[in-house]
Amino acid sequence: MVRAISTKKWILGLVVALAAAASFSCGGDDGTSRISVTLFGWIDGAGDGEFVQGMPEYPAADQIRVRITQPDERVILSEDVFPIVDGRALFPEASAGDGLRMDFEIIGDSNVIASGATPKFNVGESISYRAFRTMISPINAFAPVGSMVRIDGSNEERLVPSRFDGRELDSSLGRVGHTATATESGLVLIVGGGQVGAFHQPATTPDLQGVVGDIQLFDPATGYFTELAGDDEARRSSTVGADRLQVPRAFHTVTALGDDRFLVVGGYTQGSTSISATDSIEIINLNASPGARVQPLTDAAQSPMLLQNRRAMHTATLRESDGRVVIAGGRSGNEVRNTFEIINPNPQNPLVEGGLSMNSARVGHSAVLMGDGSSVWLLGGRTDTEVLGSTELISDGESGTSSSATANLQRPRYGASAIFMGPSVNNFILLAGGFTGLTSGATRNYELGRPDREEFLTDGSWQLSEARGNAALFELPQSRELLLIGGLNPDFQIVGNADRLQFQGLDAAVPFSVDASAGSMYRLRSGFATAPVSNGRYLITGGQGQNEAARQDAEYFNPRDPVLPRR
Repeated sequence: MVRAISTKKWILGLVVALAAAASFSCGGDDGTSRISVTLFGWIDGAGDGEFVQGMPEYPAADQIRVRITQPDERVILSEDVFPIVDGRALFPEASAGDGLRMDFEIIGDSNVIASGATPKFNVGESISYRAFRTMISPINAFAPVGSMVRIDGSNEERLVPSRFDGRELDSSLGRVGHTATATESGLVLIVGGGQVGAFHQPATTPDLQGVVGDIQLFDPATGYFTELAGDDEARRSSTVGADRLQVPRAFHTVTALGDDRFLVVGGYTQGSTSISATDSIEIINLNASPGARVQPLTDAAQSPMLLQNRRAMHTATLRESDGRVVIAGGRSGNEVRNTFEIINPNPQNPLVEGGLSMNSARVGHSAVLMGDGSSVWLLGGRTDTEVLGSTELISDGESGTSSSATANLQRPRYGASAIFMGPSVNNFILLAGGFTGLTSGATRNYELGRPDREEFLTDGSWQLSEARGNAALFELPQSRELLLIGGLNPDFQIVGNADRLQFQGLDAAVPFSVDASAGSMYRLRSGFATAPVSNGRYLITGGQGQNEAARQDAEYFNPRDPVLPRR
């Protein structure tokens, strides 16, 4: 059984992890930075599970490893290992630096069995203070996100599962069709979404009962969601609706532009009598003054710029070469779009270029930026009458930007997960899972392809652990392995686990080994939004539960992905 360690047993002060709270000092000669860490744990299997203050006790644990790292640089600055029986673990020494993180690993029988980490933080040469609440939980497992709340009418504080902030106007906080995007400041931005009246089959027109315009910020240092419009200063200085979307929407796109600016495009919105796709384009700028952080994209005359075609469920891909965003396909009502548009969100010269034709109308397709930083490859998708096996490449030429047909997939599919594998894998794209039928038929199969090849590579043995479509796919930053979370099976039932894919080589009989040892989600959900967090976990928000109700809570997946020093 896992239980909480009593804080009375452990030495406080300059101690780490085994106590409920600890702190350490570091910095340059001109000042001191103090970092305070409060630890808590999640115990699964005890009924519905519970949070505990302090680090949980794992019966097999015999050591704790404490590291100070720079994850982005793949550097371990200092580390030490302490026996659990000692009841104390000193912080390793550290100096000033940017992008630092404190990593904690619980070791038993020479294996890491649980872990936790702070978000990334900066330590300068001036006096500063940062406080973090860090969760320790088993690796390769799901657990609810926790936050501390004060019990009404008392001074007692209690750890509870985190949920969206409802300080503003929305009566129901559960949602699907929202987005989750990591910010440069280490937060996660949750934008919009809607309520559904019944199960939503992927890439079809959803039965939306309403949409929301709120913007939530998740802080991994505390576990809290905070509504952007709930800022006290914004409410004092601005009109109603400040720091909320001017056009509430669901099944839209949010694209990170850099410097904590985000482009919000299209989606379904609530009309006077019905739900319909919108042509609205907005900019979220977290560096702007409260009350002015959400604005429409405007031209030189300060008139709002619009899409040429209203659309939802489209893809948005940022071109690294020039900062423009390619908006492709999607739906408007029952029409599947056969056009793409290019948005230049540069505030000095904004532009929306529309009327560009695709080779096929498509929704539920995958869109991947290629290695040149400019070309966008569209793969698969569907119309209302067929699942597509075609692909097309949007690229620049002498006559401008256009789309040209490329190799067909070995297996038509929509709702597949795609990722660019990079130069080390000969610039191949991995396309995994997806649905092969209009009303059913998720597949376990994956394919590998490049736009300049005549055909995709696949084999009957190239399979995920189970069939799934509409899964979230990420590359783990340290190991470079791939993480595939959730999805729906051939019967549109929720797949609650995660696959971890390790590349074996293009010449291997099976290019990826698949590890399906992760446990199931804390709360089964589909249609969720996912983002990586700077504490090394993956945040899963909202979505639709088995009972078809939209969820208003969040959970973490904790992969084993320790910092690996550069070779």
